[in-house]
Amino acid sequence: MSNILEATTHVERELASEPLAGPAVGALVLHLALLLCAAYYGWVLGLFHSSVWGNQSGGQAMQVNLVSAAIPLSDPRL
Repeated sequence: MSNILEATTHVERELASEPLAGPAVGALVLHLALLLCAAYYGWVLGLFHSSVWGNQSGGQAMQVNLVSAAIPLSDPRL
């Protein structure tokens, strides 16, 4: 008889609902923290990024030499 009572308490424990609100709020808080960290990182890069690339002078031109096509292309009308 005690085996039957132990089995029913075991089944009742398995069928009991698990907490949902706590883990959901925790996941929401962690995702929000990750989003805020990414936004802050982008803001910091935007703040200090303006004078990092290139120098502040006028700049120079680059010369390019064009070569003939080594691989003949097909006629697009075909």
